[in-house]
Amino acid sequence: MTAAGFPIDLLWLLPVGVVLAVLVRTLWEPRHPETTHTRLGEGEHALRVLLLTDLHAGLNQVSIADLLRAVANSGADVLLFAGDACSGRHDASKAVRILAS
Repeated sequence: MTAAGFPIDLLWLLPVGVVLAVLVRTLWEPRHPETTHTRLGEGEHALRVLLLTDLHAGLNQVSIADLLRAVANSGADVLLFAGDACSGRHDASKAVRILAS
């Protein structure tokens, strides 16, 4: 018997696949920050902007030293912080240490 053309005896794979996908993302993302580069303007008037967001300090597995090194090596003219430094009160002190650095 099938449901929408999919064998019913294999339907258990769907929730297992979703759980695995969430688990992989949960383990991967805190250790591998995403970077995207965009240049505003051209030539000598170009502005290099570093947008720092979604730190979630308590969940973030990137060391503060590595984060500061990446910021220093970015060559940015401006650093903008767009929020989500922490996920709750329990990791607020770590977020403050990162932002104060």
